Amino acid sequence: MFVLLGFALCIVRIVLSLPLNSPLLPSYDYIIVGGGPAGLTIANRLSEDPEVNVLLLEAGPADHGESTIALPGMIGDEIGSRYDWNLSTTAQTYLNGEPRTISQGHGLGGGTLINGMLWNRGGVGDYEAWVQLGNEGWSWDDLLPYFRKSETYTPVSTEELAMQFSIEADADVHGYDGPVKVSFPHFMWNSSAVLFEALNELGVTTAYDPNAGLIAGASFLPLNLDPALQTRSTARTAYYDPVLGRANLWVSTGQYATRILFDGRDGAIDVTASQSQDSNSHG
Repeated sequence: MFVLLGFALCIVRIVLSLPLNSPLLPSYDYIIVGGGPAGLTIANRLSEDPEVNVLLLEAGPADHGESTIALPGMIGDEIGSRYDWNLSTTAQTYLNGEPRTISQGHGLGGGTLINGMLWNRGGVGDYEAWVQLGNEGWSWDDLLPYFRKSETYTPVSTEELAMQFSIEADADVHGYDGPVKVSFPHFMWNSSAVLFEALNELGVTTAYDPNAGLIAGASFLPLNLDPALQTRSTARTAYYDPVLGRANLWVSTGQYATRILFDGRDGAIDVTASQSQDSNSHG
């Protein structure tokens, strides 16, 4: 009986779910511009309320699970691709007079599609400085519950590896039931262990778990990495794919926001909109 009920609920979710780039409604309770980590997190949280309709607009395309994104060993292969905004600086006087690229994620998942996958937080002092500037509620202690809530942390597989690579996880600062999978690679270069020894000889200390907020020193960082599949855990796989069955969440790619109107006031009139080839050209 319970099996049949679960199967029926699954069918209902599939029927009610909205495929990517579904036709849009005339209006929404919430419209989010940008489908990177922040936008997808907000869309996920807002659409928990079934009484509201949420639309997320993303300029870039949705990935197709390409190996160049999923496999850590291919990090960098998508730099300069359609998943990158392909921005560059002006010519830099002290860099041989040449411009330099600035890689920025351009797709559903934002920078988590193309970044180096290092999972790290700021230092305690950074957040305390925010409070000193008048931002109450943004201290390290205030934010730590949300840091923990975001991750499913899997420690390094053996104590021997932990000792060899100077990894000493503080269990109290990690989460174990969150959407982003955080772990360590199955293969580690021996040269990394030697590097720690060399730095220590030079007086550089070891930050055994920089995610505890004490980041000064050398550290072996975990990755946003599925511990079983050894594949990249992106903002899309963490915050969008698990809630595809929500009937109140629209996600539209290839959409560029050029104006935001507040309180019905007219915006600038000299703006143009462009759309990606991945778009279904919704209004």
